[in-house]
Amino acid sequence: MTARLMFAVAVEVVQTSSDGARLQALPSLVFQSDDHSSLPTLEVNPAIGYQKIIGFGGAFTESAASVIGRLPASRRAEILNAYFSPGGSSYTLCRVPIGSCDFSLNSYSYDETPGDTSLTGFSIAHDKEALIPLIKSAMAVPGAEFLLLASPWTPPSWMTTKGRLVARNNHLKREYFGTYAEYLAKYIKAYASEGLNISYMTVQNESWSDSGKWETTQFQPQETVDFVKALAPVFASNSIGSKIMIYDHNKGLNKSGENQIKHYADRVFSDGDAKKSIWGVGFHWYGETQTDPFTDMKVTHEAYPDQHLIHTEACAEGGPHPNDYAVGERYGHDIIGCLNNWTEGWIDWNLVLDSRGGPNHSNNFCSAPVLADTATGKLIYNPSYYYLAHFSKFFRPGAVVISTTSSDPGLEAAACRNPDGKSAVVVMNRTEKPIGFKLKSGTQIIKPTIPPHSITTYVF
Repeated sequence: MTARLMFAVAVEVVQTSSDGARLQALPSLVFQSDDHSSLPTLEVNPAIGYQKIIGFGGAFTESAASVIGRLPASRRAEILNAYFSPGGSSYTLCRVPIGSCDFSLNSYSYDETPGDTSLTGFSIAHDKEALIPLIKSAMAVPGAEFLLLASPWTPPSWMTTKGRLVARNNHLKREYFGTYAEYLAKYIKAYASEGLNISYMTVQNESWSDSGKWETTQFQPQETVDFVKALAPVFASNSIGSKIMIYDHNKGLNKSGENQIKHYADRVFSDGDAKKSIWGVGFHWYGETQTDPFTDMKVTHEAYPDQHLIHTEACAEGGPHPNDYAVGERYGHDIIGCLNNWTEGWIDWNLVLDSRGGPNHSNNFCSAPVLADTATGKLIYNPSYYYLAHFSKFFRPGAVVISTTSSDPGLEAAACRNPDGKSAVVVMNRTEKPIGFKLKSGTQIIKPTIPPHSITTYVF
């Protein structure tokens, strides 16, 4: 018996549930030989690997910086440690807007001097007030290590067809394609001078959007093709290695029943010269009406296996949703679906918002994993914080997503093999009943029971 136990594999168990558990470490389990019982089976096969993980995280916005900046120093440190320390969520991939967005305190660009094609008026001074200090504070957290992905919501107003930062049916004027490429290169170099390297850049946030409620510029597929052809040589001449991404909008079906990512990618990648300069495709989760929006990523990957997929934005809209457990489950369901369909990174939206779900200059109030009452300093860690942490803490950069198959539809799962050789399996139960099951790897099993409305990470 002693000799057999020496080779037993212990399984670490961490759980969050609707009954109050929050990333709670449970007693370890030990793999045993398969007893061939009739329990539902979740089988993990570390030998079958798919995409590599880049990371998980959230977005640095001016709204988040404003909220954090109004909190006591102890609360600011608490939030940053909760997100970026190895003992917290350990975020490794974060987004930052290029210029203003709806979650800025007002609309701005880095050069609002009309006709300034030489960009002599370019300055990131606005970002140095709150946004850049927030990013640097996160970088200073002991053990923090994350990459940055940047996205523009709009060019300077004078480069657009409407002459405004916020307008419907707004487009980048074609005579300014080259100037705007230089503008984005200046942004990346200016951030680099602050010690902030932009690893990825999407050409435009929500390329199809025409809401006009906040900073919006449409980039139709042909516009993206032509702009990438202007952007790539500017990046090359400035020795900028930021990877260029396209689309940065919703996944799933459009009103015509077409897969939205694939529909856009087909039109852009039909131009071989543009395609060779594009590293990947970003996408969001908004506007989904069908039960399986994840097929969109699958068919896009199958058509363009050399392209990379990153989920770049998600949040619960329509207010702050404090302590809303269903929002956490929505995060878990989406992340699992994305991971099982070739997604390499998953980025949330605002890191922190206030008790209204702002501030927001467009009255577009939303939720965030952490909400802060700026008057009292009280913090609310929403279930979404913990659900996302089940992945960000245990699916590390360089991990390979591995095969999972479940005999019970109530067991939603994704798994990876980490660079340290350990496997991590996240299992979620959104049903009203507990589910006893076998977690099987090779010929070995454990037999846990996962509570209703819960998520559990198993590491072995």
